[in-house]
Amino acid sequence: MSDKIMVIPKDIHLSRTSKLNKILSKRFRSVPTSENLSEISGYWSAEVYNLNKSDIYNGLTEDQKIIVLGLLNRGRLEEAYHIEKAGVSYGAKMVIKSSTYEERQLYALFTADEARHLNIMESYLPSISDSYLENPFLEFLNCTIEEAPKEVLVFIIQVLLEGWGIKHYQSMKDTCNHSDLKNSLQFIINDEVAHHGSGVLLFKEDNLSDSSRDMICSIITDFLNMVRVGPVSILNTIESVVGELSKDDKLLFFNQIEADKSASENLDILKSMMDKSGAKVITEFCHKNNLLKALTVEEMSLL
Repeated sequence: MSDKIMVIPKDIHLSRTSKLNKILSKRFRSVPTSENLSEISGYWSAEVYNLNKSDIYNGLTEDQKIIVLGLLNRGRLEEAYHIEKAGVSYGAKMVIKSSTYEERQLYALFTADEARHLNIMESYLPSISDSYLENPFLEFLNCTIEEAPKEVLVFIIQVLLEGWGIKHYQSMKDTCNHSDLKNSLQFIINDEVAHHGSGVLLFKEDNLSDSSRDMICSIITDFLNMVRVGPVSILNTIESVVGELSKDDKLLFFNQIEADKSASENLDILKSMMDKSGAKVITEFCHKNNLLKALTVEEMSLL
């Protein structure tokens, strides 16, 4: 039986006035918030992105700063929304692939958790932009869920990505200036801890087939190479407002926001997730191929 299940065929949404959405709204008791860009720009401050250290950002007008922060903060929320949407698909696939009723119950509960998380993130984003179509991480995530077998997904999704997600959501919560969103993020974190913890318990590297181990190494190569490039999306957002920067300006920008340090910290978190799961062979593969080493700011400026 093939492990490929088309769990994410299209990005289709019914109108908010549809009967089905009315049922969901009643179940979730959700109330959408404003998507005004100036309001969203206040959810996280410039310090969260180290933009306060950037000469380019500090030289922007106040209106431009609001636009940049609004775009960055909205991008954070949209990425979280799409990750939670992928989580619903992951849970649905794992319910189908479960070999025991207990496992099926576990993943049914996970799927319900992810559905709640998706609704939470959607409530802060009444409309969704098309930017996700150009997001390589989201494309990678969706393809992995559709293509990979169960034992591979437990490691990639629950051990690695959910473990990293806990740290990411915790950072988002700790630095968030919006009280309701802060509480929502804590609610999500509580669930993600259980998802990650069960993945660590279920994953056993010694039980992996050679083909599954090879697939994990291939998938993790693609993923870690995305992390190694650092916060290039921040630069892209700046350039969407001020126009394309020169190589020297890019280098200065990455130096000032300490882009290589940020990437290294994320890679260290991912390594700790691998260590925690006992994935020794996989970790050795990552070290051998320099996948846990961030690009230099000079290399980032050439991308």
